[in-house]
Amino acid sequence: MTLKYMQGFDTSRDDSDVRLQGIIASPVKMQVALSPSFTNLAGTSLHTMGPHGTADVAHGASAARSPGYYNSGITLGQAIAAGGFTFGFNAKFNSGVSQAIGPGNGSNNSAIAFDGTLYWAIRQQTSPTSAFAICTSPDLMNWTPVSSQPAAAVALSNLYYMGNGTMLFVPGSNPAGGAGTLVFFSNNNGASWTSQTIPGIQGAGASPAFGVTGFATGNPSFPHLFVQQTTASSFTTPSSIAVGTLGGTMTSIGSVAVGNVNASTARGKIFNGLIVCPMSTTVSGGQSGIASAMANSANLNIPIGIANTPWTLATWTTSIGNLFDIQFLPSANLYVVATSTGIWTTPNPGSTAGVAGQWAQGATVVWTQRYSTTAMNTLYIQGSELIAFGNAGHIITSTNAITWTEAGAHILPVGVAGNNWASSWFDGNRYVLFSDVTTGVVATTPDGLTNYSVQYVQDAPENASSNLTGFGNVGLEVGTVPAANGTFTGNNGFLFQPAAASGGNRVITIVGPGGSFGTFTVPTTPLSHFYELHFIYTGSGNVFNVQIFLDSVQVITASSVNFNVSASSNVLILCLDRLGAFTGYDDIYITLDDKISGTLQGPLGIVNILAERPTTDVQAQFTKIGSAASNALSVNTPALSSNSPNALQSTNVGDKDIYSTTDTIPAGFTPLAVQYEGYFTKVSSTAPTVSIGVRSNGQEADGAQVTIQGGPTYVTGLFERDPNGNIAWTRNSLAASDFVLNHVS
Repeated sequence: MTLKYMQGFDTSRDDSDVRLQGIIASPVKMQVALSPSFTNLAGTSLHTMGPHGTADVAHGASAARSPGYYNSGITLGQAIAAGGFTFGFNAKFNSGVSQAIGPGNGSNNSAIAFDGTLYWAIRQQTSPTSAFAICTSPDLMNWTPVSSQPAAAVALSNLYYMGNGTMLFVPGSNPAGGAGTLVFFSNNNGASWTSQTIPGIQGAGASPAFGVTGFATGNPSFPHLFVQQTTASSFTTPSSIAVGTLGGTMTSIGSVAVGNVNASTARGKIFNGLIVCPMSTTVSGGQSGIASAMANSANLNIPIGIANTPWTLATWTTSIGNLFDIQFLPSANLYVVATSTGIWTTPNPGSTAGVAGQWAQGATVVWTQRYSTTAMNTLYIQGSELIAFGNAGHIITSTNAITWTEAGAHILPVGVAGNNWASSWFDGNRYVLFSDVTTGVVATTPDGLTNYSVQYVQDAPENASSNLTGFGNVGLEVGTVPAANGTFTGNNGFLFQPAAASGGNRVITIVGPGGSFGTFTVPTTPLSHFYELHFIYTGSGNVFNVQIFLDSVQVITASSVNFNVSASSNVLILCLDRLGAFTGYDDIYITLDDKISGTLQGPLGIVNILAERPTTDVQAQFTKIGSAASNALSVNTPALSSNSPNALQSTNVGDKDIYSTTDTIPAGFTPLAVQYEGYFTKVSSTAPTVSIGVRSNGQEADGAQVTIQGGPTYVTGLFERDPNGNIAWTRNSLAASDFVLNHVS
């Protein structure tokens, strides 16, 4: 079975491989996202994104709404000549639970946090019932509720990391009421929570929905700062700022005098040691403001308007929408804000260009709109460039904060481009983007502009409509070669039709040419299973015997299955479920068995797998273990010995052993790739890092570095290009190449 997983020969392991090989053809599509592999093989998984369901029309028709059709490039004639073929895939059942992670939900960029190790988020479940929970994740893929939920998380609930292992939770409604705001904090990863009332002015008898944003000041006397925003229906409720210590004293230092301040107002930030806390209102005639103070001030708790206070409050009445995020761009000497109406800027009030300055007490802030296409939710500085994430997939960049360039349409993967990026985070290594509750996508990018990878996609509700059974499910079609627009004529199919989950199981019916071939039961714990269909040619017409396997156990045998296809040029086309019973796919392959000729033959023609024989230890920096005086027992044999008495070892970091090889390539064949492999184990308490590589004319390419933690560890490298020029292998270059063992660290 190993060969069937090898990229570049007969197989398409997953969607990324299919795309790289250029054998994908897609008609009108549902949204599809590439997310990390959920099997133990490297690569990516294919995750469908709802809503699921379409008209009951044939695969390949223009009206068929399907995640995609994948042309294997293998014709029915090839399959017959080979004596059969095998089709396998890993598929993940729909969990039945739709859960969006940190979806914003009105509190932009506040339903997520990162404590340096774990990601925290408010998880919103939309089906089968509505629910919220505080969850953590080490990898953005697997989210687990914390053991203690401090209060009912609802829409507008927020999370903030306050430094020194302290996580703050702000519920989306005010349990305290009156003149204070009740929050909860934890110092033990959510195992327990402590409540505290943060002083603020909400107005007598008001019961507003509200938001509190918080962050660490870096001031040891007043380490925590809160900005309280209220949305009282009277529009007279001020917003206030409080500083102090969670678990200790908190002091209210002042407020914006008038205005209904939206609960999604941005948290404050620190620029060049200056705390900047923006508070905005969407009410006509309402007053908004920016409070600011030096973070290291010994008087940080003295209220605005009192002698010796470091705080000033500047205000404006311009309606710029709900203010979600703020940045200072030194090169442009401008403050920049992301709001529900786009991007706005205001000049730096400070006297030193390029250094964030403080507004004078009572000053007026003047805003200029720079971008108005859609709401922009978060702002970051990448080098000397600003990058902003917003709704409808809009990602915009600017070097001067004045002129903005759309980037999202060109850089986002299929199925992700149209998401509302409601929340985002930069964890020091990568940007993490969270969409709204519609798609529930969590994606990452190292720089905001390249290499987007989807880490999580919520399961959309499954379509259980009874009229979608004919063509709705995953399977294999024999059909005409797809046209440029992805349409094709399917002449016969072999489909998996899962029933609704019942008693922890799903019953799958196999439907093929001539009707049903039987059923088998699949447990829904775990959700992911491996399916394989083995088609064995009978020697007559287009007739095959079929064996069907679940997790490598045969569950169905069907004899004399006739595809009844007139043209042997029809190709094998993979079709994915459009109903949502299966939502994830991985390790997909279609290979020819070639029982007749005894060689492997597929879209790339006949492929031979040959063993290389090490002949000479060109650079003997590893030493032999055992009684022999040299490495002679390790060369001039079919391979390096796997018997530990004749193995090699290195105790010096940087050791490199290089071996020449003897390669016998049959006449008429061109080498496609070289794979080297071996087992490593550590011989001391230190966990070494090793790699295997290939050297050609002095140029070396190495496989992935692997750290050896315990027993024998398999290490391999597949090299599809000659490192001498990064060009295709030739017979001569392969024969002259050497393989390399590296003791990296």
